[in-house]
Amino acid sequence: PEMTNDELYNRINRTADRLDHSVEQINSMIADINAGHGTLGKLIKDEQMYNDARSAIARFNTTAERVDNMVSAAQRGEGTVGKLLTDEALYSNVNQLSSEGVKLMYDFRQNPKKYLTIKFQLF
Repeated sequence: PEMTNDELYNRINRTADRLDHSVEQINSMIADINAGHGTLGKLIKDEQMYNDARSAIARFNTTAERVDNMVSAAQRGEGTVGKLLTDEALYSNVNQLSSEGVKLMYDFRQNPKKYLTIKFQLF
């Protein structure tokens, strides 16, 4: 459907009004940021907050690096976790020990007298 000149003119005016409103909002947001309002404004304008954020990021990076080093060491078979991940015999032994421990606990619960001896003495 074709648009009349009036319809086109009205549509352009509405679009221009919305664009003006958007520009006003953007200008207001920039003014708030420059004044140090809001989280972004404080981060940009408040030196202490900026330093705290940088420090937090540095701590996060250090932690991430340590985790990466631990995972790499484990993948190389270093440390307890690394040995469990890479040594099949050790894994099997730990798995068997765990299984035996469960059996022992079950047997203890079923037959506590087998494992406990209580003696009463008078005088």
